[in-house]
Amino acid sequence: MAATATAIPSRPPTGDLPPRLDGIPATQTASATSRWECACGLAYRVLGRGRHRIYWPESAPPGEPVIDGCCLRCGRTLPGKQRHCPQRQLSDA
Repeated sequence: MAATATAIPSRPPTGDLPPRLDGIPATQTASATSRWECACGLAYRVLGRGRHRIYWPESAPPGEPVIDGCCLRCGRTLPGKQRHCPQRQLSDA
């Protein structure tokens, strides 16, 4: 049996799409973000729903989201993330 290859023509960008910032459509960057606060008090900006949520510390730039799904201060698992995060000990400093 002989294999045949079919070329799929690529389409050039049409320019009709909204500009993007770090992979997030511009229509979602400001209007769809919400605020969430961990039990340790660290506040995050949140974009998305369910397991597709993206978290940023409130003061972080758009290109620096939380990668591992764990709170940066205490290590708790962020909502919507299915990851086991080692709990960090909070210092009184």
